[in-house]
Amino acid sequence: MIPDRDMIKRVWHLVAGVSAGALILSMMLASCRGGGANPSDADLKIPFVQPTMSSRICRNDEYPSDAPQFNEVSEGDYRASSGGVEHFVIAEGEGVSPGEDWRVTVRYTGWLEDGCIFGTTYLSGQDASFFVAGVIPGWREAMQEMKIGERRRIKIAPELAYGAAGSPPRIPPNATLIFDISLMSALEPADVWATATAAAGAAYATATAVSEEVAATVTAIAQESEANATAETEMDDTELLDE
Repeated sequence: MIPDRDMIKRVWHLVAGVSAGALILSMMLASCRGGGANPSDADLKIPFVQPTMSSRICRNDEYPSDAPQFNEVSEGDYRASSGGVEHFVIAEGEGVSPGEDWRVTVRYTGWLEDGCIFGTTYLSGQDASFFVAGVIPGWREAMQEMKIGERRRIKIAPELAYGAAGSPPRIPPNATLIFDISLMSALEPADVWATATAAAGAAYATATAVSEEVAATVTAIAQESEANATAETEMDDTELLDE
């Protein structure tokens, strides 16, 4: 029997369907084998990319060339202290060292170990003032060892700085920090209170003087306005009499 055209078409569709099903089945089996197979050591090697600090965070490009530089002090210059902060004295100071409850004024630059500048007073030109008790442990140790006028380079391990948390976005986790610090002045608690009182008194005196000046100016303006109004009224009366 010679098959007619419809029979040939049905057989062809059947063969095509079986072939497609076999192909799908083989792909599924291959996928199952791949998903269930134990990965090789090569599969487990995930490349780690060390993040690069953004130029918006590192302030090296705008840092003055006449300010303290990262390479001024080499690794071998540092000396260990009893508290764990490594240091190198660049310029000696004199007098007493601040206590933890003192207020100090400093100039400083802070670097990460790769030389990234994350903070400095040399860009603004304004010294930083703060109470010793309010800074990280490494700074507290350094401040209480320094004398007024001293310039010191210190290296602070993470556990004496910002630890595993870091201080995003400028300071990454577990970062060792390097600072160049110049201790410009220091005030003990009694002097801090006296300075604050004097400043408050000066501010009050200035505000009082300004208030008195404003009051005098307002009074003068009011008197002048009243005089002008009186003069205009008298002029109007004179014009009426003339008529």
